[in-house]
Amino acid sequence: MTSDVKFSMNVKIFNGEEQEKIEVNTMTGDNYAVVDELLMQKEIVTSIYVRNTNTGEYISNGSFYFSYDAHGVAITDEGLNFPKNLKLVHAGNNRFDFHIIRATPLRHTS
Repeated sequence: MTSDVKFSMNVKIFNGEEQEKIEVNTMTGDNYAVVDELLMQKEIVTSIYVRNTNTGEYISNGSFYFSYDAHGVAITDEGLNFPKNLKLVHAGNNRFDFHIIRATPLRHTS
């Protein structure tokens, strides 16, 4: 059974000086997005935002870190702020898949 719900993911990638370098926007079903190869030599900080495009509601936000070893294999560190409702899966040496575990909208507290 397929779902008509589509999600968009916006990933902002920062260099070591906390300056924004690149923004990647993808939708459910898109092919892999390419990250600037110049970033491969540093530890990279990302912020992640996932939104249900049918309702406009955000279902996740958070961050994770990644870097590349000497062989070009990506190493990830999900850390404390990785969204609890996402699962990060290595899909190859330098590819990641994000799996949505739960699509409940984020609730804001005052």
